[in-house]
Amino acid sequence: MHEKQRSEILIMSNDKRIFLHLGARGNLGPALELVLRRNPEINSKSGLTCPVEKVHKPVLRELMSGKHFASETKVLEALGVSHGSSRVFISNQHAWASPPNVLDKGDVYPQATKKCTALATAFPTWHVVLMIEIMPIHELLLSFENEQLNKAIKATDWADLYEFSWSELVKNISQRMPSISIEIIPRTVVPYRLAPILELVSGLSFPDRLNNEYHLAFHMADPIGRKLLKGLLHRADYRGKHLPDAELRVVTQHFSPHHSSAEANALGLDSQTRELFDLSYQSDLEKLRGLERVRIWN
Repeated sequence: MHEKQRSEILIMSNDKRIFLHLGARGNLGPALELVLRRNPEINSKSGLTCPVEKVHKPVLRELMSGKHFASETKVLEALGVSHGSSRVFISNQHAWASPPNVLDKGDVYPQATKKCTALATAFPTWHVVLMIEIMPIHELLLSFENEQLNKAIKATDWADLYEFSWSELVKNISQRMPSISIEIIPRTVVPYRLAPILELVSGLSFPDRLNNEYHLAFHMADPIGRKLLKGLLHRADYRGKHLPDAELRVVTQHFSPHHSSAEANALGLDSQTRELFDLSYQSDLEKLRGLERVRIWN
C-alpha cells in the first residue's frame, strides 16, 4: 500500500479522537508533554485535553484489567475530560507493563495486545489512535535501568529476544481492533518530528517553531551533534521556523543511545548481539510498512 493511500485511511469521519501513547518506553510522551506545557496556546486553541498521570493511570489500569465502567461518559468523567471535548491525548509509558515485568520468560510485553484491546473498547464513539514509539529491542530493555529487569535480561537467551517483533505485536493489536489507527514513531525520529506529531494530535497547523521543540534533539545528541544543532538554530534563514528534515537527519547520526556499551556487555548484550538486533529491527520496520491502517513516521 502506498503512503498516500495509508494516510487517507487515517482520515476518519469521526471528529472525536483519543490519542493513546501507551508504549513502549521512550521519549515521545515526555517530549510532547514538555512542548505542550511550554506552548499552552495549543490546548486552548484546539480544545485538546491531556489528563495528568495521577488521574489517568488508575483509570487506565482498571480498564486494561477488564473492568467495565457504567458508560463511556463515566470513563471520560473519571479521566477529567469535559463534555464537548473532541481531542484527548494520554501518555502512559508503563501501561503495557511495569519495568520489572516488561520481560517475562523471554517474552517482551506479553500482555500488550490484551491490554490495548480492553482499553480501546472503552471509547466506542471515539476514533482511537494508538501511538507507539519503537526502537531496537536491546535499546528498549536497557533504557529502563531496572535491577529486577536486568536480572531477567541476563537470564534470557539472546535468541529468545531476537524473536521479538514489533510488526507481529502491531499486527496482533490491529487485527483485534480493526477500527483503530496506529502511528509508529521510531525513537530517532521523535526529536525532529514533534511539530507534525502535535499537528496530528491537536488538529492545528504550526508554521513557526514551537518553544522547546528541539530540546529533546539537543538532549540526545553528542557534543558534535549539539554543535551542529546550535548552528542550525542560529542560522538567520531558519530563525523562528521549523528546521528542515534533511538538515536534522545529519544531527540524528550523532544521537547517543540510552545505554553505554559497558552496561550492555554486563548484561550479556555484546556488540555482535546488538548489531544483530539492529539488523532485525531494520527488517521489522519494512514489515511494519506493509501493514494496513499503520503509518510509519520517518
